[in-house]
Amino acid sequence: MENLSWRVSFTELCEEVFRELGFDSPAMLHDDNLPLAMEIQVESRNFELIHSATDRPHQILILCKLQESIDELSRDEYEAMLASNLTQIRQTEAYFGITADEQEIVWILTEPLTNLRAGQLLEKLRAMADSSQSWRNLVQENKAGETSVTDGQGVMLA
Repeated sequence: MENLSWRVSFTELCEEVFRELGFDSPAMLHDDNLPLAMEIQVESRNFELIHSATDRPHQILILCKLQESIDELSRDEYEAMLASNLTQIRQTEAYFGITADEQEIVWILTEPLTNLRAGQLLEKLRAMADSSQSWRNLVQENKAGETSVTDGQGVMLA
């Protein structure tokens, strides 16, 4: 599917989400070459759904804003957050990041656009919102676990 078709898929998905939530979809004016973002609040969490027509056009990037700045974390919490990313990414689950402009902690997930419907997307957002309520616990649990694995030949991988 060419990039423009993926952009159409993303905009149609956003419109479907608005309709499912009972709202009229807003006009979506955009340049096809620039990333397009939709902001939405689900279960008291702010999300941003981002689509790039040039970088992985077949996916959307989901940012769940945790409403906390990196400045509010202790060094141990920051290290635990990064260590938990290793586990989360290996399991292709949401992982932590920091916004460049606001230095806000976000939980990040990518989703393929192929056959993604509004109901499925909203369920994913609800699940992320629910589990993000205790994100600090998740970080600590992952820090306590094994953060390295060995390959089949006994070589330690980070």
